[in-house]
Amino acid sequence: MPSRSKPQPSATHGPHLSSIIKLDPEGEPFCAGFAPSKGRRCCVRTNARGRKAALSLLDEGTADFHAGLCIDDILEDLAPHVLCTRWHQNQASSLVSTWQARIDRYLFSVSVPRSRSRSQNRYEGWTVAECLAEIERLTAKRAAELASPSRSSPRAVPRTSHPAPVLSFGAGNGTSASTTSRTLQEQSATSVSRAASRTPEPSIPANPEPVRRIMSTLTSTGPVATPGATSTISSRSSTQVLPSPPRPSPAPVARPRGVVRRPVQGECSICLDPLRKSNAPTVGETSNAHGDEASEDNNETDNEESEGDEREKEQAETDISWCKSQCGVNYHKKCIEKWLAEAHRTTCPTCRSSWKT
Repeated sequence: MPSRSKPQPSATHGPHLSSIIKLDPEGEPFCAGFAPSKGRRCCVRTNARGRKAALSLLDEGTADFHAGLCIDDILEDLAPHVLCTRWHQNQASSLVSTWQARIDRYLFSVSVPRSRSRSQNRYEGWTVAECLAEIERLTAKRAAELASPSRSSPRAVPRTSHPAPVLSFGAGNGTSASTTSRTLQEQSATSVSRAASRTPEPSIPANPEPVRRIMSTLTSTGPVATPGATSTISSRSSTQVLPSPPRPSPAPVARPRGVVRRPVQGECSICLDPLRKSNAPTVGETSNAHGDEASEDNNETDNEESEGDEREKEQAETDISWCKSQCGVNYHKKCIEKWLAEAHRTTCPTCRSSWKT
């Protein structure tokens, strides 16, 4: 292995790499591999030279990690030093993948709070007088926005060059859209003046949403009826219903991805016994003379066997626990309880993540 420079990490850089990947060669001088036959971590001690090299690589990886450099090569060199040379050197690649996943989770956990606190750092160190002055400035700005009619009326009633359409609201009674539009503008201006006289609140809009919808509908739709054909249309229908604009569809909400439980099949990796007991019927050594009697007995007990299978399935579900942190592997409940009681850390035997009940 080529020689490496081993810089010592600074205390201000952040946590040590050993705490991020949950590896302590000095405090736990055992192999970091997993023994499937025993259903637990390997208990073989690593040699002193390998532990010393592992500590040196951890220090170097800590400095490079907090400097923003890639440490994949360091992790690949580190894995053989913390695995026993007899049994588990072939688990180096899977161990490196586990460490990389833990590093990714750490980076995600420290990046989210930092981005949230950027907007809060603006007002840090302000005095009470400065805060009050800023509040008054924002309040006056909001009041000016609410009192200004230019924010809503030009949008709600665009200028059009075509003649105003005529709407029919009753038999023989024609009402022009221009008159209705002017009435709505007066109501909107009245509501704006009332809102400006009160204390401005962020939740009060400058122009009510129903008014904007009605006015945009009146100006966007074409002529409904001409003055000459008003009486003909009014005789057919007494009321003209204005179509409402379509509502925008809500944006999709991203949901966190959860841990998927693996199928309850195979054997428990701790005790190597099947997760579920097989209920397959044994082959009987019955004679041909008793074949009819056996078939009749089987037909009579079909319902009892199905009910027994349901009860055994429910009992098996209560006797099985699974990893809810990362891998979703199933274990016997008694086996995992014994594993957690005897292990140094309450971690999953397969993925080494903290066990969640």
